[in-house]
Parts: sequence; C-alpha cells; structure tokens
Amino acid sequence: MMQTAIVRPEHSILFIEDRSGGEVPIFMPEDFPNQACATETSICFMLLPEPDGPTEVVIGTRAEVDPGREPKFVREIPTPSRLIRVVEVDDTEVFAVPVPGVTTRVSLWFSHPRWPDKVIIGLG
Repeated sequence: MMQTAIVRPEHSILFIEDRSGGEVPIFMPEDFPNQACATETSICFMLLPEPDGPTEVVIGTRAEVDPGREPKFVREIPTPSRLIRVVEVDDTEVFAVPVPGVTTRVSLWFSHPRWPDKVIIGLG
C-alpha cells in the first residue's frame, strides 16, 4: 500500500481528508512549530517552500512507513467513505488510499523541523 509522490504545490501545503471532504484548517501562529494543523475532519501540513524545490511525500500504513521515531503530529479524522485523500489547495489529488475504518489515525513525520523535503504519512 505504500506510495510516494514528488510534489511542489502552490502555497506549499497539502490536506488530508475523507473522500467526502472536510472543514479546511487554517494555520495559526501557534501551529507552525507542529508543521500541521487540523479541524475535526481535515489535516493541513507544511512542505518545503515551493520556490526551494519539491517535497517527497510518502503514505502507507504506520507499520510500513514508521521511520523509528515519534511522529511530530498525530490526529484522528473521520473516514466514513473509507478512503483518505491527500489534496492540494486546488483539490488536485496526490493520493487516494483506502482505509479499513470509519475513523483513521494519521501520523506525520517531517525530515526537518521547519523546511521538510520529505513528509511521511502513516495511517492506522
């Protein structure tokens, strides 16, 4: 199930949500140290700034992708359709991954504390 994409989206952020969508989170100053923020239904996370180059994004089950350290951000979101989407601001789909439950735990690891050129998304 593990998948990889190289992205360079406008605004240097991606969203994780159920196929049916979610309430868009908005970064506040207190969210920047976490490199992510969330609402009850969606997660937004930061990438390497777009002018500085692409970001590698890896997604899979937590067991498949866990790099052996604690994730920087963890949140559960509802997944009633049992499909998680990772999308750009304009809704361009980067990943669509089936999940087993109607709630999914999402863990995020970043390669750098401020400007990650690799982000790992662990599901479950």
